[in-house]
Formats: sequence, C-alpha cells, structure tokens
Amino acid sequence: MAGLVVHVVAWYAAVKGSFNDAEALYDGLLHTIKGFIATPRVLARAHAPRRWTYATDPVIRNCQHTLAAYQRRWQLNPADTESRDAIVTVARHLMDLWQQERKKYWVSFLDQVHRTQSLQVLHHVNSVRDKSRRQGTRTHPAVEGSLILLWPSCGI
Repeated sequence: MAGLVVHVVAWYAAVKGSFNDAEALYDGLLHTIKGFIATPRVLARAHAPRRWTYATDPVIRNCQHTLAAYQRRWQLNPADTESRDAIVTVARHLMDLWQQERKKYWVSFLDQVHRTQSLQVLHHVNSVRDKSRRQGTRTHPAVEGSLILLWPSCGI
C-alpha cells in the first residue's frame, strides 16, 4: 500500500497544475492507480534466504567453472573421451575440496563450542542436579541462586 501512495504522489508532483477540471484529475488518478495495480511486483520476502555455500571459496568456484566447461565440451561431442576423463578428475578433486571445507567448518564450529563458557555452567548444573537426585531431595534454593550467578549472560 505504501508503494501505491508513493507512486500516486510522484505522479501528482509530475502533472500538478496541468488539469482543467476535477474530472480530468479523477481520470488521471484512476489511470495511474490502474497502471500501478496491473504492474506485477515481486515481494521482497518472496525470495528464499541465501544459504551458505562452498562456492564462496575462489578455488572451489574456479573448480566448478572448470567442471562446467568440460561438461559442456563433452555434451557437444560425447565421443570425446579426453573431456570425459577430465570431468571425472575435476569432479573428484571438487569433492575433495568440498570435504576439506566441511571439515574446516566443523572443526572451527567445535572449537567455538569448546570455548563457550555455558558448557562449563551446564556441567556444574548437571553435577549438582545428579547429587540432589542421589540424595532424593531438591536442590537448595541458595545453590540454585549461585548457579544463576555463574551464568555469564544473565547479567545479575
């Protein structure tokens, strides 16, 4: 709706003062609104969010382009065994590169998880909880309060 208002305001600013009577203004306004409604528009949120891809690495992107070039060459001439062998070689190399990138990603992810202090707090909470379960009683409120103070993001 805001787009329509902006469109009509822009139209009016362009043709302001050129109308002899109210009927001409009405016809011009009606024509502008019909034109705006008839124009197809893509909503900004209609597109899927961009996902992370291995193609951001220039080495992988270059390998993908090389593979595509060999595939096009082979499609034009299926009897070309050199292109077919190159496709297999480049595809295997590309799979190795993807595997290396996945491994780097997960190693850095796990490193980040290990650096997170929340795991230490969770371990402490679970150890206190296990002790209270073995005793058959609930955790003392003072202990629960001290557990909240250990959590760095609580800001208490």
